[in-house]
Amino acid sequence: MPNLKRNKAITLRMTEDEFNFFKNQMNKAKQKTQTDFFLAVLRKKPIITIEHLSQTLSELKRQGNNLNFTRNGFMFCY
Repeated sequence: MPNLKRNKAITLRMTEDEFNFFKNQMNKAKQKTQTDFFLAVLRKKPIITIEHLSQTLSELKRQGNNLNFTRNGFMFCY
């Protein structure tokens, strides 16, 4: 990657355990800098988005309610 001017900063707060885990992972990855480590991690994982998730969840809840109603109504027949 060419030498870029990085003029944006991010502050990240961690607990002592989280920081130790981060340092351990960084050492395993053999990255030179924290920036290199974070960028490498970000580039490895695809970001998955689900459009209209709230509509899908609402429909699933309705289907679950219908299923419960059907099951409960069937049990009362006995």
